[in-house]
Amino acid sequence: MIRIELGKHLALGLEFLVGKDIVESIVHPTWNDLGKLGAIIALRTVVTVFLSRELKEVEEELKVEGQELALEERRSKLARAQKAA
Repeated sequence: MIRIELGKHLALGLEFLVGKDIVESIVHPTWNDLGKLGAIIALRTVVTVFLSRELKEVEEELKVEGQELALEERRSKLARAQKAA
């Protein structure tokens, strides 16, 4: 769970950094800065996309593991109930 929360916060932080870079380039536009901005936005966008995919995969894995644990608990309860009867 900590991994998911950390990933979400990192993705949000990257989005804020992209916004900051856009505002800076609007305030002080130079061709050099615009080129750097384009590269930075591209890199941060790629990182955010891969981070989002990873978060979805982890959430799905946790969901499946939770379902498997619930199924195991039901089976053990049923087995105990059958032994008691």
